[in-house]
Amino acid sequence: MKSYSKILMLLIVVVAVASCNKKIYFTSDVRNKIESKNIDLKKLQYFVDNDVLFSREVSSDTARISAGNIVFQNGKYYHTVSLRGNTKGVCTAVYPDRLTLSFESGNNKNIVFTIPKSLGSYDVYQMVDADIYGNATGTIFYDGQVYNLVVKNGYLPRLMIRKRLVEREGGSDRTMKGLKVK
Repeated sequence: MKSYSKILMLLIVVVAVASCNKKIYFTSDVRNKIESKNIDLKKLQYFVDNDVLFSREVSSDTARISAGNIVFQNGKYYHTVSLRGNTKGVCTAVYPDRLTLSFESGNNKNIVFTIPKSLGSYDVYQMVDADIYGNATGTIFYDGQVYNLVVKNGYLPRLMIRKRLVEREGGSDRTMKGLKVK
């Protein structure tokens, strides 16, 4: 009897935690729902789900970098920039097949996200590491430089948005303030 109550409590906790997830992956279905509600994709708050490190070799005389870190490894200097999971980003450009986002201010600090053709039915917008022909390169052009990508969990970061934007039906939300007796 006690084991059943423990299992029931565990199940309730799991369901409660799962229902509290406030972010969902940005997929083509999610994009279509948002666009059908006439919500501007540039007005959404985006997040990435995974850490990634941008790394490029620099010469010792240019090793004074204003942003990011300089790492000395195997006799070489590397400039690194980290993009951590759950970092907030804004959409700077919308195209039919991709979005361009920025996670820090400044020129040329944009990252392209699209649905990789290799994922098939799993259509989550993911960071692009491809050349103009669609060939995966493992590099990204960022802040006027080419960086190597070092992925933390085996896949490039994917886009997420707040769940309530998709669940909310059409119209606008408001809360009644109530009336006070005079």
